[in-house]
Parts: sequence; structure tokens; C-alpha cells
Amino acid sequence: SSTSQTRYQLPTQSHIEANIQMAGLISQIETAYGKMIGSELLRVVTVSQSFKRVYIIIKFQKGPFYASFDCYKAEDEWIIPIVDLNTKAKLILPPSFLDGSKP
Repeated sequence: SSTSQTRYQLPTQSHIEANIQMAGLISQIETAYGKMIGSELLRVVTVSQSFKRVYIIIKFQKGPFYASFDCYKAEDEWIIPIVDLNTKAKLILPPSFLDGSKP
């Protein structure tokens, strides 16, 4: 039997911006934190073949936002149905990540 590997692509800056804009937050965030200047991947957790949670830092000129993206593959394409954002890392990141015991 053959196995096929599914190619998974992480959210790009344009995906991140699109999801923040859909949440109606981009103008509020940019007013307080300045322009988005990038992001850093922290961890990808594979929950199942069709569900992954991606943790990132979204870098703004005046400070970071922490985010988790629930990535879901219904058929042939990954979508991001849920995005959680906060300036407080402890509200987004798993405790093991913050206490230095992350795998």
C-alpha cells in the first residue's frame, strides 16, 4: 500500500493579516502597536491528520501579539477557521512553553 504525504504550509504574513482583518482587529491593533513587521513560528502541534494548531508571535512595531491558529483540512485544502490573539503569552501559549519545558 502506498502512503501519500500531505503538504502543509504554515500561515504566511498575508494569511495572518487576512485573519486579523476578518476579526475586525487590524486597525485597533495598528493604532496601539504600530504596523505589523513580521512573525515567528513557535510550534506546530499535529492533533490529527486534518487538524493542526500553530503557535506564533506576531511582531508589531511597538510590541508582540501571541497567536494560535487552528488549521483544518476538510478535503484538499487547509483553512484557518479559528485565530486566537492576545498580548499576554500565558493566555495563548501552552504552560509548558512558558516554563521552559517545551519539547
